[in-house]
Amino acid sequence: MELKRFYMDDQLLSRLFPYYIIIDARCTLLALGEALRKLDVAEIGDGFFQNFNVVDSGEAIDTIDALKSLCNQTVELTTRMGGGIALTGRLELLGDDCLLFAGDRQTSASESRSPKESAGMPDSLARLSQIVCDLDSGMIVEDENGTVVLANDLYCTLFNLGCEGQNLVGKPLSELEMHCKEIFAQPDAYAAELRRLRGCKEKNVSETLALRDGRIFNRAYIPVSSGGRYLGCLLKYTDITQKRSTQRQLETQNRFYEQVLNHIPSDIAVFDKNHKYMFVNPTAIKDDELRKWIIGKDDIEYVSYRNRDISIAKNRQNLFKRAVKEGRQQEIEEKIISNTGEVEYNLRRLYPVFDDHGDLDIMIGYGVNITERRKIEEQVRLSENRYKNIFDYSLALICTHDLNGRILDANAAVIKTLGYPLEEIKKHAIQDLVSPKYVDEFKQKYLRKILVSGKE
Repeated sequence: MELKRFYMDDQLLSRLFPYYIIIDARCTLLALGEALRKLDVAEIGDGFFQNFNVVDSGEAIDTIDALKSLCNQTVELTTRMGGGIALTGRLELLGDDCLLFAGDRQTSASESRSPKESAGMPDSLARLSQIVCDLDSGMIVEDENGTVVLANDLYCTLFNLGCEGQNLVGKPLSELEMHCKEIFAQPDAYAAELRRLRGCKEKNVSETLALRDGRIFNRAYIPVSSGGRYLGCLLKYTDITQKRSTQRQLETQNRFYEQVLNHIPSDIAVFDKNHKYMFVNPTAIKDDELRKWIIGKDDIEYVSYRNRDISIAKNRQNLFKRAVKEGRQQEIEEKIISNTGEVEYNLRRLYPVFDDHGDLDIMIGYGVNITERRKIEEQVRLSENRYKNIFDYSLALICTHDLNGRILDANAAVIKTLGYPLEEIKKHAIQDLVSPKYVDEFKQKYLRKILVSGKE
């Protein structure tokens, strides 16, 4: 059985959508509602923008992508011919490439009738049928009396009806729903919500329904009216089981990696291409509320909020720019003084990640608290200074040597006593300064003892 065929006639379609417009990816008019054809404001095959103006906050709309961005919104059109007739309605996607405008006319007493009021629609039904064949959703339409006027084969397949869409036309939709509701996990809730939507004529395009067999459907309920008169509704069912399964897998994967990042004992942050925070782990910011607050903000806002030196944010911005420019990891060392006067040192590293086009995708930030290391380094430096002062200013003869006795350094007292410059002294071994009579004893009892035991 060939799927996704759509059965309709022009009279029923125009009754539901008297001012409909369908355009393809090249912005060519594929079909026009009967009311528009009577106005003689455009012809099938013409360019959409040659015949209609789109009003969107004063900005010009002149591409198919710009039109797609207005989908699921109220849109105002005016005709270029016929005195600028105004239309108000909504844009909906048909498949991936085509768009449907369905709305109503803002009437004016001064508008006159076109001489082609009763003109027909050449080939528009065939074009529209071909477009709807590409829809990946089951669709059924009822009129104001609850009778099915349109249905496609995919609707029958989704609900296991065992027939084609054309066999449903003319039947009460309520009878079909009594059968269809049994495949849902909560059949009564399914039917009750549909009754509520019909009663309030409320559009709903994002309702998720679970089925008993494990599938998941999205139901869109779209009421149709013209001139304030209710003409029926369109129901669209999309099988989103695979999409939801993939989404769950991605969410599970994201939770796993986020859990890993959250337990790394180092500061981890991820920035977008504008240096706005996308993710921060608890090591970097321990306060949960502050960690949520910082998402979408930058370091200027952060240091201002924390009442810290603005130079910290400036230095981080410069590091970000340098990493992007160089295309590789960059790092700086930060010294932060808290409000209590405590000093903290952090090593900050930024690693840029680029997309396939060479543009910055994200920036990964990595920070390590090196305060303890810096304290140790400072203690070592002070210790070395103390040793150097003792070494340099002692009146005793002091020198350092390697395990073979070669002199590495000597203090001022040695230099003064021997009467040679330091560089000359460093050319000799310490045993050269010992009387030949005691050289062997010096080697055995001093150098060898140090070599074996590591101490004198």
